[in-house]
Amino acid sequence: MEKIMCDCGHLESDHGEITRGYGTDGNGKTMCYACCEADDKSRLLADNGFLGYISSDGKNLVGWPGWVLGTVVKWGGRHSWSRERHYITVRDCHGQLWHGTGAEGMWARLRKCRAV
Repeated sequence: MEKIMCDCGHLESDHGEITRGYGTDGNGKTMCYACCEADDKSRLLADNGFLGYISSDGKNLVGWPGWVLGTVVKWGGRHSWSRERHYITVRDCHGQLWHGTGAEGMWARLRKCRAV
């Protein structure tokens, strides 16, 4: 299959049968995986909230399709209405601390911790 040109100006990334080789931003613009990773890392600096994934071993905050964006530094108690989600603390690739909820192999919703 011929690769498509993404809106970021690069060809779609190598991919398997169940992925397409690109991601999209909030406006539907396509980006190769390298540009998706750069976008995730820049959003960690700019945004106060972040939606990502926890690796299946529970050790890392990851993007799609699995680049490491941070390390889970603390697993807390279970979220009050979920049997799977826990309160977590993450140190991102820039050294910032985030807190929120997540579960191994599932999505995580995080907010920046306030500086002390």
